[in-house]
Amino acid sequence: MKERTKICHLSTVHLPFDTRVFHRECISLSKEYEVYLVGNYCKDKIESGIHLKGIKPYSSRLKRILINIPKVMWKGVTINARLYHIHDPELIPVGILLRMMGKKVIYDIHENYSQVIKLKNWVPFPALAISAYKIVEWLGLKIFSGIILSEDSYKKFYPKTETVTIHNFAFIDQLRQFRVENRHQMPAHLFYMGSLDELYCIMEMLEAISILTKKGIAIKCTMLGSMSKDIRGKLEYSTAYKEVKHLIEFLPYMKSEEGYAKSLTATIGLCLVNKNANSYESYPRKMFEYMSIGLPFITSDFPLYKNVAEKHQCGVCVNPSSPSEIAADLEKMINDPAKRELMGKNAIKAAEEHFDWKHEELKLHELYNTLLTR
Repeated sequence: MKERTKICHLSTVHLPFDTRVFHRECISLSKEYEVYLVGNYCKDKIESGIHLKGIKPYSSRLKRILINIPKVMWKGVTINARLYHIHDPELIPVGILLRMMGKKVIYDIHENYSQVIKLKNWVPFPALAISAYKIVEWLGLKIFSGIILSEDSYKKFYPKTETVTIHNFAFIDQLRQFRVENRHQMPAHLFYMGSLDELYCIMEMLEAISILTKKGIAIKCTMLGSMSKDIRGKLEYSTAYKEVKHLIEFLPYMKSEEGYAKSLTATIGLCLVNKNANSYESYPRKMFEYMSIGLPFITSDFPLYKNVAEKHQCGVCVNPSSPSEIAADLEKMINDPAKRELMGKNAIKAAEEHFDWKHEELKLHELYNTLLTR
């Protein structure tokens, strides 16, 4: 039996079973390669055929940088893979060192990091930090073997660099089991899966639900995801939350398939994102996941999002900062089951034809094959 080529993914930031890193890329690549993933795991183990190499996760950013980056480097080097795939900007120096050792390195750009730095309140001198990042990134771009972008909109920031866009589309074959034919006939049930924070309009969603209940509209809501202490504190002082908390089921972060098992009675997906320079040009992954299960959704009225929701008539776009507008559009959707039925069918059709991970998987394999045969 032919020995399979070793490849190794590195991350100090992402959750242990991150959708893009683990469930999309590593699982897909394991069909052809022996895949290792060094990241925030409690112990070394094999999961779904992926060799997980753990480093102790730290909440302290300083410890993560001073302790975990060297650990990731060391564990990665001992694996002796032919190709390394880094997922975090703080690992660019690691990638540069690996290239100097003769290894092939891919840098996977998940976000517009210059804009992300501006949004980090804990960064003391954002302009200086952005300049430093751009210098380090420039060095990496000069020597890395391949560059992956998660969004087409990022291409304008790298006009002189050869890149491949690998979108965060849904793995439809995994989500197909959560499709429900008679969703439109079920009682109003809102569903949200993702980070529970202000970027993703947690307060606006709660206020919109409060508006609906005051109008006598029967509704319930399921929200899955991680929530910071800061948001928990804000909820304690939120009048809207106090008014609707008996209608909302908050569940912790869980794997994709476990989470979508909770969506079987859902009638409308919540996919709202507040506007900032990063989110405005980045698709929310949950949009494609909702589409894959035939769940009509309400999302932000950004041009990028409209190009999916309105173009394919599978969702409604609204001003994400206006709870009254969110409530008004939710009310229209709740009161029009025939339209929701059509939107659900349109969502599945569009997902299968245009937004299926299997198309991105082919591009990923093509990039790997090209780099490993050079």
